[in-house]
Amino acid sequence: MTTTLNALVSAEQALKRLAAQPVSAKTAYHLARLIKAVFAETEPFHTQRHALIRRCGAERPVTEAEIALGASGTVFEVVPEQLPAYTAQINDLLAVPVTIDRWLLTVTMLGDLPITAEDILALDALISDESPS
Repeated sequence: MTTTLNALVSAEQALKRLAAQPVSAKTAYHLARLIKAVFAETEPFHTQRHALIRRCGAERPVTEAEIALGASGTVFEVVPEQLPAYTAQINDLLAVPVTIDRWLLTVTMLGDLPITAEDILALDALISDESPS
């Protein structure tokens, strides 16, 4: 199945929430393999995104809101004059096609798991109506 890096990045949090649900051993194994495949593709994206933020940004002290979320010290933020360049480059990166040949989820695997419509939308590219390979 070919999708985009954007679809995989969008699915990361939903996959983490799904992984926290109790499922059968077979489904857990399948889900773990899918998560490993997705994160192998998204990890380099995050590395490149952080490098791009450093190139297009400036260091600043953390805000009170960021401290409340666990940040400390300083962070990098894209500066306004660099925002068009940052946006163009990040959009190009997110559009990169990615192929995940195995480990797609099936509707049967999801069964009666407590999952939100928002998570189903985020996982859309990773859900198949077919039997797993």
